[in-house]
Amino acid sequence: MFLNHSSNTRRPPARFRVRWLSLLGLLALAAHAAPGAQTNAPPANLGIPKSVFVSDGAVGRDPFFPTSIRVRTKPGDGGKQSPKADFSSLLVLKGITGTPERRIVLINNMPFATGEEAEVRAGSGKVKIRVLEIHDKSVLVNIDGVVQPKELLLQDKLLPFGERP
Repeated sequence: MFLNHSSNTRRPPARFRVRWLSLLGLLALAAHAAPGAQTNAPPANLGIPKSVFVSDGAVGRDPFFPTSIRVRTKPGDGGKQSPKADFSSLLVLKGITGTPERRIVLINNMPFATGEEAEVRAGSGKVKIRVLEIHDKSVLVNIDGVVQPKELLLQDKLLPFGERP
C-alpha cells in the first residue's frame, strides 16, 4: 500500500500563492533598481519648438482645414479692406422731449442726452454718434468718420398739427 503524503499536508489556497509570488516579484524589482538609476525625466536643457502658422493670402493655409480656400484673398482684392460705408444720411431725428435744461432726443429709436455717445443702427450697419447740442426742433451731432458736425432736423410730419412753421 502506497501512502500519499501530499494528501495529508494542507496547502494554502491558490489566491494566497499568487499574492506571495507577486509580492516577491515586486521586492526583486525594487532591489534590482539602483537609487541612482536613470528615470524617464526629460533633460534639463530641452527646448520646446513653437508652432508658427503663416497665413498671407495664397501663401498659407489653414492647418485644420488644408483644402479650404476661405483664407485666401479674392482676385482683384489686393488685400485691401472695402471703405466704410457712409450711413450718416440714414440718421433720423424722431423726437425731442424733456425740459429746456434737460432735453432728450430720439435718434433712430435710441435716446440721447447732450454729451452722450453710442452706436446707432442705420440701415444695414451702425454709426457711432455723439450729441453735441439739442435745440427746439433740431440736434447737432458729431458722426464718427465725418469731420464736420451734422444737424438733424425734426421732420415736419412728426410735429404736432398746431406747431407747423
